[in-house]
Amino acid sequence: MSERRGGAASAVPVNELAKTSIDNTHPMKLNTLLLAGFAAAIATPSFADLTIRITGSTAMRSNVNTILTTGTGSGGLGYTNIAFQENSAGNATVSNSSFHIYEKGTSPNKTTILTSWSGSVAGVQAAAQGITGIKWLVPGTHTGKVANGSAVADNINTADVAFSDVWQNATIFNTPALTDTICGIVQFRFVTNNGSPITNITPQQVRVLYQNGNLPLSAFTGSSADEAKLVYAFGRDPDSGTRVTAFAENGLGTNPTVFQYKATVSGGAITEIFPYAAQTLFGQTYGIGNSGESSGGTLAGYLNQTSTGVKLRTATGVTAGETTLANLYAIGYLGTSDAATAISGSTPGSVIAYNGMNPSTSGTALADAIKAGSYHFWSYLHCMHNGLTGDKLTFYSDITTKLIPAASGGIVLGDMRVERFSDGGTVFPK
Repeated sequence: MSERRGGAASAVPVNELAKTSIDNTHPMKLNTLLLAGFAAAIATPSFADLTIRITGSTAMRSNVNTILTTGTGSGGLGYTNIAFQENSAGNATVSNSSFHIYEKGTSPNKTTILTSWSGSVAGVQAAAQGITGIKWLVPGTHTGKVANGSAVADNINTADVAFSDVWQNATIFNTPALTDTICGIVQFRFVTNNGSPITNITPQQVRVLYQNGNLPLSAFTGSSADEAKLVYAFGRDPDSGTRVTAFAENGLGTNPTVFQYKATVSGGAITEIFPYAAQTLFGQTYGIGNSGESSGGTLAGYLNQTSTGVKLRTATGVTAGETTLANLYAIGYLGTSDAATAISGSTPGSVIAYNGMNPSTSGTALADAIKAGSYHFWSYLHCMHNGLTGDKLTFYSDITTKLIPAASGGIVLGDMRVERFSDGGTVFPK
């Protein structure tokens, strides 16, 4: 980042002095005015510490952490991680925490970077509407690894930079138009839970499954013996870029009404499922079933649990009218890192083919299929701002310039041989 130097006050122009009513026969008066103007011209620059706040999608937070600190390719930006917050499971690291403090330099010329990684849609809203009340760790208060819940709501300052898995026009926050730099590729998979025989899902099946909330297992297996068994829809909340991409890709649109289920996990097993409760996000109400998990990690955790004898209920803990599912069959959509969690452990779920394509979960097969245009469940990673200037704009340029050549899931943006111009849009050869 460029050095910040406060601008000196402008000298009083000679033509302005000429306009002043001066009696040239009084040299003392003239000298006094000239000295005042000269003093203003050489006034001490006004140094000030700078704070930059980053929010939005978690898709490339690990890359951002690397570039801020150790760097890739041409090196990092020279920041030191001062603090990061643990997650509720207590296993967050610097690279996967949502809340950070980074610092570079010393006062009165110190730059502090704060992160509050949330979701794509909330990130776009924060940048477009200047939202306050976002939680951040507090410089000078939080250091090292801090406990979950340490971040504090800031009702004064807004986010400067927002990352998103989706274009601004795929969200409900279309105006004002943000400056948008595409930095990378975000990859997604459909996953089914442990014990499920499902191996593939088509766009047609996605649309019916998520509009209804369930679909007969026979629609996936082709077996009449599976007609009475149901597959249940699991997914993310409306803040999620993963959700926007999944539904746009399959023809449901970017903000459809869907029906998804939530699970209760106890002792390494799913004990009950029920429709998501109604929820209000961004001032908009999402009815029963139309919300989902705020975290891909939590959703992934549903899909790698044992799931026999599961109670199907109308709401959590409600026993009236419940039925028992001998085996739960579920499908969810996840980013590749969360998909890896879902297929791990002693009772792993399985990545399933999307529209007949199922590149390997290891190696470069998925990246190669996306770059070639044969696998379509992906989106661009966007970095956005709303009218940054000066040193904040310089930082935005620095971070995006270094992100673009950085591999995300094995894909460097410049290696893509295909492109698309909207979320879920047609994939064209370049």
